[in-house]
Amino acid sequence: MGFNKRYIDKERIVDTFSHKGIFGLRDLFGLPDGLTGLGRVDAIITQDEFSDKVVTAYQEGRENDVALDITDEVVKVVNRKEKVTPLNDFEKYCLDNKIDPYLQTR
Repeated sequence: MGFNKRYIDKERIVDTFSHKGIFGLRDLFGLPDGLTGLGRVDAIITQDEFSDKVVTAYQEGRENDVALDITDEVVKVVNRKEKVTPLNDFEKYCLDNKIDPYLQTR
């Protein structure tokens, strides 16, 4: 027999949630009602404050309390992946200086 431990961080939570949803996170944390039913996890080692908050909420059955936080992090990742390419020099200038090119305000 081995000691089944999982290292959990924000990136892993966001990736799992974005691909597998709530049940994927339950599997990741070794909780019942997961998709694969891989079994129980003996120890969860959280790497940051965000993952500690999420794991604690899931273990206490308070998934809804952190659902918005996880969703916000997923949206941030998606927004980082989308590159904004300016159409012309004016739009590039506006993007570089954080000016709305249509309202021409900061």
